[in-house]
Formats: sequence, structure tokens, C-alpha cells
Amino acid sequence: MSQTKDTIKSLRKQNDDLKNEIDTLRDEFRKFQDSVASKGNSHDAQIFQTPSVETQKSLDYFGNEYDDLNCFSKTAKQQISHLEPRLAEIADKVEPVSNSIDEAQEYSYSYNVKVVGIPHLKQKESARDKSDLCIKIFHEMGIAHRVPTRKMNDNQPKPIICKFTHGVLLESNLWQ
Repeated sequence: MSQTKDTIKSLRKQNDDLKNEIDTLRDEFRKFQDSVASKGNSHDAQIFQTPSVETQKSLDYFGNEYDDLNCFSKTAKQQISHLEPRLAEIADKVEPVSNSIDEAQEYSYSYNVKVVGIPHLKQKESARDKSDLCIKIFHEMGIAHRVPTRKMNDNQPKPIICKFTHGVLLESNLWQ
């Protein structure tokens, strides 16, 4: 029972770490996009005058630098556009894992009791019928339902699974 709890806790921590990493990557992408955009805008805003020979050489040098920066900007934007879908894909994969962890914890057998050998009261028993049958033993039970066994034997009744409203009951003095 505690191994399942430890496994769920470990999975939840790993899932939370992945979510934090995704958020960090998204923030870094936004900052990088803003940086690339601001560098491109600052170069576009420069005002040029009629150049002298020395100024022309400087302008040629800066023009080449600008072309390199512009090429880098385009490449960076392409890489970002390729990475964004991958980041979204990873985020989409993390969400079902998170939901599975929540669901596993919610319906964990560590908070259930399997009662074997109790005969059926009637052909179609409601959850309430099964709960009433077990209530003499379990006063804080939430839901009960019958489940098929792995070895189908028509001579034996199906076991009843009892889900407690609070997992704390299993750790209380009820069993001592």
C-alpha cells in the first residue's frame, strides 16, 4: 500500500517538475523572441546621411553585420517556430499523465476494501443495496460495487469493492 503511495507521489513530483520546466522554456522563448524583435527594430530605426568614404566603409561593415544579424534573426525565428509545436506536444503529453496520477490516487486500492463471499441479495443490486449490506462493518463507506473475478465461477458471488469517502479511515483505529 505504501509502495503505491510512494509511486504516486514520485510520479506527481516528476509531473510537477516537467510542468515547471515547460513554463520556464515558454518564458525563455518569449524573452528570446522579444530580444530578436527589439534588435531588428533598433537597426531599422537608424537614420542614414550622405556618407563620406570613411563613413561608407563603416556603413558597409555595419550593413554586413546587419545582414548577418537579420539572417540570424530569421534562423532563430524558424527554430522557435519549430520548437513551439514540440513544446506544445510535450505539454499535451504531460496533462494526461497528470490526470492519470490524479485518477490513480482518487481510485487507489489503498483506500478500498475487497469483501469476498457475500451472496447477492437480488439479481440487480444497486450500489445502495451493497452499501447497506456492508454498513454493519463499515460505517464510513462511500461507494460499493461488485466486480468480476479473474476466474469466472458462477457458483461464487462476485466480490464487492468498497470505496471509503476518506482514506484516513483505513489508517484509523477501525482495523485495530
